[in-house]
Amino acid sequence: MTIQEIIQGCKRNDRNAQKLLYNKYLSKMYRLSLRYLGNVEDAEDCVSEGFVKIFESIKLFDYQEINSFEVWMKRIIINQSLMTIRRRNNFKWVELEEATEFGEESDFEENIDTQQILRLIMDLPDGYRTVFNLYAIEGYSHPEVSKLLNISENTSKSQLHKARKMLQEWLKSRFKIEK
Repeated sequence: MTIQEIIQGCKRNDRNAQKLLYNKYLSKMYRLSLRYLGNVEDAEDCVSEGFVKIFESIKLFDYQEINSFEVWMKRIIINQSLMTIRRRNNFKWVELEEATEFGEESDFEENIDTQQILRLIMDLPDGYRTVFNLYAIEGYSHPEVSKLLNISENTSKSQLHKARKMLQEWLKSRFKIEK
């Protein structure tokens, strides 16, 4: 069954099509949510709630290409993850006094395992991890991040800067990387 056929089946509330879609994207959406939330239980709940929203709103989705569908689903899972973070409300945003442009990113060795870096990202404090994921991984701009999280652009920049700095320090210490 093609993805278009699966989507059409989901639009008709076909349980087999929903199961196919769920099984096809579960792992990817779970890893996405886990990157934001940093713990297994919250990520599992978030993905479950996210798939309910996907199935409820798939009738409104206009299929154009396979990538557009995956992007649409990722947006739902990211928004669900952000709502979970807001509900937890257990982190503080750090404001910058003034807008600051931050320096060049450090170049790190290419031989660092992706899984090791993802584990480090998950260890970041919630605020740092959330902004880092939205900006550095998902490609949102600081104005978009600030709207999504209801924070100032300066706060977004500060959180990103601190996340990068923390990651760089961890990488340097764990992998003996030189700047």
